[in-house]
Amino acid sequence: MDPRELSELVSKLIRERNFRRAEELLLGARTAAAAEGDAQTTQLVLSELVELYCISEPRRLAEAEVLSGERERLTASAYSKLQTAMILHHGARDYARAVPKLEEAIARGKAEHDDGTIYTSLSLLGQACLELGHTEKALAVLAEFEKMVASKKSFVVGDETCFLEALRARRLESERVTRLASTLAPVCRDSAFKERLKALTVHK
Repeated sequence: MDPRELSELVSKLIRERNFRRAEELLLGARTAAAAEGDAQTTQLVLSELVELYCISEPRRLAEAEVLSGERERLTASAYSKLQTAMILHHGARDYARAVPKLEEAIARGKAEHDDGTIYTSLSLLGQACLELGHTEKALAVLAEFEKMVASKKSFVVGDETCFLEALRARRLESERVTRLASTLAPVCRDSAFKERLKALTVHK
């Protein structure tokens, strides 16, 4: 089956909540791609399986993490490492394990000059550090954000919002948070994040 057709069919099955059939199709496609040595299709199928396991009922996060690790080995990019970290952070809420994976993503991102992935990874790293009580490290992340914004690096504004809100909630570096939010809010394209950033510009 053509990868595009497979993706569309899997999406349809997921909308219908037919997770079992979606998994069967993807596992079959994975076997076929491996037999043909088709790395590109294998990577696509792995990504589809990871997404499926993250939203299945019940969620299968351990399996999603294993497959995301396989995806990393196929494409050892900063973004692939970030994808694994997101499973640990958002899915499992395993912040202790998310931190080193996010640090890997940031280091790789710097080597690849992938500012977008660095920015998103920093936002999650800052949140994870706060959750773990590593305040000093979280403030070091804030400093990295300030440097990236000042240097006008290429990234999508909005990812940092949750981290800035968490700093504000803990009454940490309020002036710096306000200043950074004031810079970012006007250039944020996502309306929901824009409003949240605007709220951070108000002194409390």
